[in-house]
Amino acid sequence: MFKLEPADLILCVNDRTDWFSSFKRWGSGRYEHISMYLGMFHDIPMLYESDGRGVVIQNVAHQTGRPVVIMRPKLTKAQKNKVIKTAFNIASDDKSYYDYFGIVKSAIPRILKEKFSFLPIPSQYVRDAMMICSEATAEPFWRNEIMVLPQDVIPLPTDYFTNPILEYAYEGKLLEDISG
Repeated sequence: MFKLEPADLILCVNDRTDWFSSFKRWGSGRYEHISMYLGMFHDIPMLYESDGRGVVIQNVAHQTGRPVVIMRPKLTKAQKNKVIKTAFNIASDDKSYYDYFGIVKSAIPRILKEKFSFLPIPSQYVRDAMMICSEATAEPFWRNEIMVLPQDVIPLPTDYFTNPILEYAYEGKLLEDISG
């Protein structure tokens, strides 16, 4: 049976059939959210992610039952430990919070530019303490000089699937017994 390992990235699959979910898939791809599995803490499986409450560390339980793809970093245990420690530091920083405006300011222009390259759509990306999920997931790697994704364009969850330092590890429903 598959088991999550610390620093595994959890890509949540957008498999819903409503019109908005279909539109999101057309725009930004199959994956709608990404988080990092941190491991077990006091027998509780924990995630690092950026969601509507900010850049947080929380129980995996709220993701249980969702269709996911797990990507595993091809890093040493020491590198993974540094990334995890950095994730804790970022989540502990009261300036790290979810960036709704980042979606409008950077993600949507990137998607539109990719879909309609003939249109003169300006896109600007500046890293800061405000992060969408894919930025928050990349930030602990970037701060440890591990270039999981380019730093000059806002990352999207789909970008992680084709990254050479990540390997495909699992696809299916996220179950309680695969963490730990």
